[in-house]
Amino acid sequence: MNSEYYIIEGKERRGPFSLEDLAGAGITADTLVWRQGLPDWVKASELPELSSMLIADDSAFGAYAQTPPEPYFAMIGNRRVGPSDPASLAAEGIGPDTPVWRSGMGDWAPASTQPEVMAAINAFRSSVPPSDPGMRFGQPRFAPGQQAFRASGYDQYSTPHTNWMTWAIVGTIVGFLFSCIGVIFGIIGIVQANKANEAYAMGNTVGGEQANNTAKTMSIIALAFGGIGLITTVVGTITGLFHSVF
Repeated sequence: MNSEYYIIEGKERRGPFSLEDLAGAGITADTLVWRQGLPDWVKASELPELSSMLIADDSAFGAYAQTPPEPYFAMIGNRRVGPSDPASLAAEGIGPDTPVWRSGMGDWAPASTQPEVMAAINAFRSSVPPSDPGMRFGQPRFAPGQQAFRASGYDQYSTPHTNWMTWAIVGTIVGFLFSCIGVIFGIIGIVQANKANEAYAMGNTVGGEQANNTAKTMSIIALAFGGIGLITTVVGTITGLFHSVF
């Protein structure tokens, strides 16, 4: 025998409904429902046999009864974007490692921890064509001032950045010639610059910025120690020549 359902609408009790009739009653996930066998009224979302009709309900009741999700903020490099829905953030070029936050979260977290954000990212990736005819004919697809690269089968945006690898190498060489301390900082700069370049290539803008800033600092320190060592060497040489002559 089919169960009969009763619902609370406003302050009135309606029913009985068969399971088939209940599908057209305009119930939402929060509608109070009772049937024989239940000790008390429960929300419709708590009854497994009603879950399919709640998911499939595209009526005016079902479409507007749910509260819109809280918008997200995202940190792309040093720029905060939002509040925006996940699809808009995906179009901005966020990746799984991009920090995101919305009301209710204790702190910023990678986008990969938020299912709806990752769903939007994956949908955006799949919507990008595998090739771009405009690029083949020398017509830039992206706006001026933006760099584009292809990672994991989709196009990703990143802001232009200074590659500190060359300066780190120069700092290491100068340090090797004139300052042992400069060599140490130069090597660290090379490691961090390589790490930054790999992160940018993988679409990890946040990790790339962090490593790039460290590479910058280490390279400058290496060059500074090398410069001091060079000046000291030159002064010492001139002083030695002066004493030898006079």
